[in-house]
Amino acid sequence: FRVAGKTGTVCKYKPKDKHSPGGYMKDRYIVSFAGMMPAQDPAFVCIVVIDDPRTTKVGHGGGTVAAPTFQKIATRVASHLNLKPTEPVKPDTSNPLATAHR
Repeated sequence: FRVAGKTGTVCKYKPKDKHSPGGYMKDRYIVSFAGMMPAQDPAFVCIVVIDDPRTTKVGHGGGTVAAPTFQKIATRVASHLNLKPTEPVKPDTSNPLATAHR
């Protein structure tokens, strides 16, 4: 299916207290992936948010942690809703940002 989505990664905030000056923590995150499918006529929309994900071999961001979870959920939902496959998407190679990997 053609899926549309947006990843997100944010550093968690620690409030100021008597032991810490507070601020954004460099090793604690909230990551997300908001997706919909089929992209051209959405029948399913889902937001996956993970608080303090474990860092994997490929990182801790929304694209490496939350997006695969969305994929697992969306695969089961597509089967349950009996959604028909759409044409495969060919990447837009004219725009390097459209095909860039982080």
